[in-house]
Amino acid sequence: GMPGGGGGGGRGAEGEERPRELEMVQGTYAPLSGDQSTSAGGTGGAGPAHGAGGRGERLALEDRILELFDVQRPSFNTLVGVVVITNAVFIGLETDLGADRFVVVEHFFVVFFFFEMSLRIRQQGLHHYVTDGWCLFDASLLAIGVLDLWILPLVTLGKRGSGGFSHLTTLRLLRLMRILRLLRVLRILRLFSFFTTLIMLTRAIGKAFQVVCSLGVLVAVMDYVFAIFLTQVVGQHAEDWASVGKQALIEKWFGNIGASMRTLFDIMTLDEWSDVVVALSEVLPSFPIFIFFTSYIVFAAYTLVCMVTALLSSQLIQAQQDSKEQRLHKVEELRNLIANDLRTLIQEGHDSPLIEAAYLKEIVDDDHMLITKLEEVDIRITKDGVHFLIDQLVIDDYVSIDYFVEKLVNLSGSAKSASVVDLKHLTVHGRVQILQLQDNIAHLDKKWSRDLEKLHKKLDLLAAARAAQEASQPTSAKQMEA
Repeated sequence: GMPGGGGGGGRGAEGEERPRELEMVQGTYAPLSGDQSTSAGGTGGAGPAHGAGGRGERLALEDRILELFDVQRPSFNTLVGVVVITNAVFIGLETDLGADRFVVVEHFFVVFFFFEMSLRIRQQGLHHYVTDGWCLFDASLLAIGVLDLWILPLVTLGKRGSGGFSHLTTLRLLRLMRILRLLRVLRILRLFSFFTTLIMLTRAIGKAFQVVCSLGVLVAVMDYVFAIFLTQVVGQHAEDWASVGKQALIEKWFGNIGASMRTLFDIMTLDEWSDVVVALSEVLPSFPIFIFFTSYIVFAAYTLVCMVTALLSSQLIQAQQDSKEQRLHKVEELRNLIANDLRTLIQEGHDSPLIEAAYLKEIVDDDHMLITKLEEVDIRITKDGVHFLIDQLVIDDYVSIDYFVEKLVNLSGSAKSASVVDLKHLTVHGRVQILQLQDNIAHLDKKWSRDLEKLHKKLDLLAAARAAQEASQPTSAKQMEA
């Protein structure tokens, strides 16, 4: 346990006093209540350690509960999706077997969805809830369920005790309740908000629908032109087929433009096209008739279907790319949020950009939600793995906070992201070393300039002394001659 303010506990075998900033970090990370903080501040030894242990267990339990009911986690949304599917199954059973047998089950579903709505409002905020389309859809379905199961029966029971409704009012209430029960099946649409694949398919179909409608207009125009041609050539001469007993069929198929367009549509779907060709070939030349309708089928049935299939495939691929980009963007935002929170937690009350490795491991061990948060950005690592990462980044028992945070949140995906972080910090470290070398060179340059200046002064003094010596030599010679 961490020693109290008056305890002054040691740190390992060295016996050094624990820095005050670490106590501030751990104090803000695991806040105490009023009595406990007084106890921790005024006493030392085993008492605070026991309190810290109790706080750790209590925080771990609270974190597990929050993790279980976290509306952002995929596991919670999967649970809600299973309940939605189960509710849809029971709605089908109510339709076949009667709703009276499943009233209790329907009450459970309403209570569950009300609990879900409360969790989302509490964790995401009321503003986010009322501005999200799916949340409003959920709220409207929940209001329908509450009105159907709780409010209308209470109103009906109250009126029954005071004399009851009229027969017409009762029928209207029963009709309203029946409509509300039918609307509950719309809850199955909530699956689109839980499964991204369904959303992706819906978006692809929606984007391709406009072009599909354009192809439909093209087919309609083509059928209209061919219908005019067939009505004038075949339908208005149906008596030519009286000799073979098929005048009624010709009038049915090509008697007017509407009938001709319907016949062409049937042929496009490969329905009765061989009967039409055989009937027309009994009076008209068979080869041109066969070529005409075969060409029409190849274009209208096969070519257009292939175009629609290719269009849907293209839109589906584009929707997959958009979904992947959105997910990467969301993961990047969550990664930055985790990095900022972790950096703030470590730097709380700590001004230095470096932190001792042992203290950093303690902070990591106290964060029970760290591993869960990292899993949300596809980082699979354990506490031992985080300790191993810290040991890799240790330089003289200290770790750079920024380097550790960026390295930790970039462990997922390809190896390039982690390598970029290493390269970034190596570049920064190299730049610092270059600046230090520049400072050393400048210091040496100044020192050498001063030494060179002193050397020049000494040389000047030596030159002056030599000149004075040479000037004094003739005088000495004359004195020797004398």
